Amino acid sequence: MAGGGAVKNTEILVEAALSALPRMLDPRTGLFVFTVRPSGPAGQSLRYSCITAIGLAAAARAGFGPRLDVDRLVLGISQRWHEIVNAGELGLLLWCLSDHYQHLTPTHDEVLAQIPTTADGLADLTSTELAWLVSGMSRMAQLAPTRGDLPARAQTAYRVLRANQVKATGLFCYGGRAGGPVLRRLRRQLGFFDSQVYGIHAGVDYHRAFDNRTALVMAERCAEQIVTAQGPLGQWAWHYDVRTGAVVDRYPVYSVHQHGMGPMALRAVADTTGRCFDDAIERSVTWIFGANELGESMIDADFGVIWRSIRRRVAHGRLIHVFKLLSLARLERARERLARMVNTRGHLERDLECRPYELGWLLMALARR
Repeated sequence: MAGGGAVKNTEILVEAALSALPRMLDPRTGLFVFTVRPSGPAGQSLRYSCITAIGLAAAARAGFGPRLDVDRLVLGISQRWHEIVNAGELGLLLWCLSDHYQHLTPTHDEVLAQIPTTADGLADLTSTELAWLVSGMSRMAQLAPTRGDLPARAQTAYRVLRANQVKATGLFCYGGRAGGPVLRRLRRQLGFFDSQVYGIHAGVDYHRAFDNRTALVMAERCAEQIVTAQGPLGQWAWHYDVRTGAVVDRYPVYSVHQHGMGPMALRAVADTTGRCFDDAIERSVTWIFGANELGESMIDADFGVIWRSIRRRVAHGRLIHVFKLLSLARLERARERLARMVNTRGHLERDLECRPYELGWLLMALARR
């Protein structure tokens, strides 16, 4: 993002995130809330607290003041880590602890001991969860490359994740083995944007920790495919057919994908390989400022947040199932006709919600000097 306008946009977004996050911290628990809507904040989330702490650590490394007590935040997360039961989220915690402390802690070992060590033990995890685990263990390994069985554990998780990447397209399927035969088929043939982003980041992290060129190629291949599928306004597709690379459904278009996760993944590849994704990143970020389907900024300066998405007004939680069926049946013309009917300006609206992890990934992607 070399242009002056792009730099200014980045500065605005980083400032918006740093200003909003202190107001999203629950003073009673010391954790971040689950969400903020015009009606106010609601819930709490250890997962979102881990992700947001990762973003704040990135901002601190770039020289930005966090405007809240990050040491206290991470300590509070560490004291409650036993509440986390998903192995993928334990990987996020390892990522959080490693980036914040920059050295191993007793909690690292306690968390690692709870993570399955075999491929079968990890097979229930989705691609997103596996990627979190690979990134977490890889970042831990960068602090202590020869520590015990950590390299072998990371390799097992990486191999299970890699098995979810489709060779023909480079995309990651949803993964996991929950549900019956039909659901498992869907999990192998379809994939969301988050699986691609975290899969890319995991490949880069694993390469950095263990000098594994194959992992970096895995990340590059997926990055190339999502850039190919990027929309005309810089939108990242929400849902893919991983067999063909076709977009199953482009909506909702999430702000976190535009200002955070998409740029975060592409910059991880760019920083490691020297490849340039500036155009894709700039179009991605510019979407936030009104170069989008509604011609409206997603930043609400009065409320102090970045709204969550542009989504369809009606049936936004149900039409996806129709798009999935058409994609599975390879009825691409029918899918495209339906998209032209329901994805028009009159059918779209802003989703007035903001979750703190979205701003964490924004800082991870854009908080740079």
